[in-house]
Amino acid sequence: MFKVGRKQQHIAYGIGGDVLNWLLGYETVRFKQFLKAHGAEAITSVKVGRTPIAKAVRLGFDILSAGQFEEAHKKLGVDNFFHLYLILNDKYVLEKNETINERAWSPGAQGEEVLSVAGAVNKTIDEMIQTASKGDEKAFWLDYNPLGNNCQQWVSKVLSKNGLLTDSVRKWVNQDMEALIKELPHGTQEKAKEVTDFASVINRILQLTTGGRAGFAIGDIDLRDERQLLRRPKRNRLPKPFGHI
Repeated sequence: MFKVGRKQQHIAYGIGGDVLNWLLGYETVRFKQFLKAHGAEAITSVKVGRTPIAKAVRLGFDILSAGQFEEAHKKLGVDNFFHLYLILNDKYVLEKNETINERAWSPGAQGEEVLSVAGAVNKTIDEMIQTASKGDEKAFWLDYNPLGNNCQQWVSKVLSKNGLLTDSVRKWVNQDMEALIKELPHGTQEKAKEVTDFASVINRILQLTTGGRAGFAIGDIDLRDERQLLRRPKRNRLPKPFGHI
């Protein structure tokens, strides 16, 4: 995690925010490449995965909250919070960090839990994404707050708008973030959003200027994998990026 000054944040998301988004687009270069290569693929299975958030992410939240994040865990009796993501066709992970991210999925990640949602769906991957984002494109692609409008909200939205969100799945996906926020210092949510907003701009610029060879995602189980920052733009096998609350 890193601190974003008010001046930097104002420049990125104040007067010039809409211009930047127009220039950069809502989707990252890598995700566009993914949809171009695999978007027409029929959906044969949908699962939701969750893994405990990475230690580096916990440390970042602890820094932002002046040590209260770990204290909140103890007070709430929670060992850890989870990063949530979709698993399509037992091959692809789609997830929301500061941007929407894709990576290859293989079972057996440490601490991973998987819930089956549906078998074959009468849609392609691209159609699922288009259905989920329709009418709310900017929010779908860009709005993100790790302590509010986060990965679990995004997963719920994709499933709900595609008619796949049952009560049991909703309960499994959603954690009580409000209880956590109440235990954190005032302004922690805003600070977390500043960081991820700024990271979204930097990530999209980095991917645009390198044709997708360089990029990142500040969260999740793959945060420790430095190979994600720079990779060759081959699309015959999916990369393993950094992988958010």
